[in-house]
Amino acid sequence: MVIWRELGRWVFGIGKPGHALYFQCLSSDRLDARAGNEIRLALTQLQMQGLLKVLPGSVVVWSHGSSSDARPEELEFLARGLEMPVESSPRPAPTWPAPPSRLLPADVRSERLAVRGKRNRNILIAALLVVYLGILAFLYFDLQKAKKAAALAQRDANAISGDAALLLAHQAKWDELRPVVETEFQPFEVFLASYRALPNTKQDRFIRIKKASFTNQFREIDGDLKVSREVVLEGQAEQENQPQIPIFAGNLRSSRDLELYRWAIQPEIVDKRSGKLTFTFVGTATE
Repeated sequence: MVIWRELGRWVFGIGKPGHALYFQCLSSDRLDARAGNEIRLALTQLQMQGLLKVLPGSVVVWSHGSSSDARPEELEFLARGLEMPVESSPRPAPTWPAPPSRLLPADVRSERLAVRGKRNRNILIAALLVVYLGILAFLYFDLQKAKKAAALAQRDANAISGDAALLLAHQAKWDELRPVVETEFQPFEVFLASYRALPNTKQDRFIRIKKASFTNQFREIDGDLKVSREVVLEGQAEQENQPQIPIFAGNLRSSRDLELYRWAIQPEIVDKRSGKLTFTFVGTATE
């Protein structure tokens, strides 16, 4: 058993070579009979708990070579309280355990965990910063690329703006000529398709077209300038050929060459002078 002074207090410990069994800080500031009784009481408790089988035969008080070392009379009083011999010996220098212990004090462990957590946070912040800077760099180069492409497009647009203006002017002039140049609405083509729709044969001429008028020009329709096309067919037939007039109207409506026209069929009337049936068909086509 060993007694020494630690941070101004007396401490005793008991064990075997290389292993500590128990240590305790004494309540007394001096080594006297009272301190001996306190140590003896602790040893008795260790025996009752089965931790200590045999009481130590002697006690060693470590000295530091200072004024705080135990005096001889204190050692004598301590021996009386313990009822065993007490001797003084210089405190040996501490040595590292073999093998060294892996246990860490709580404050050291908490400090290491705090340092490790701070380091991990710094690494995470640095990684996020690198990713953020990478995204900014990508967006910046992408923006520069888009600006360069826009500048090239603007330069090309400026280069052809004059030609484009001429082309638009030419297109406008050409649009003005649409009523004249569109072949599917040429008066001759429309009249030829109307003539082919007649139910006449080589031997019999049931219906005769007396007059055909054509209108093909720009007109304002519903607030927009559109091409208005109109065909007016005036014809006549003998009264016995009256059934051929509806056939002619049906042929006009079903003609593939006149499918863009919508026909308004008016009832035929009797001419008082000639006694023949006269009729007027009006076809309109608007773009």
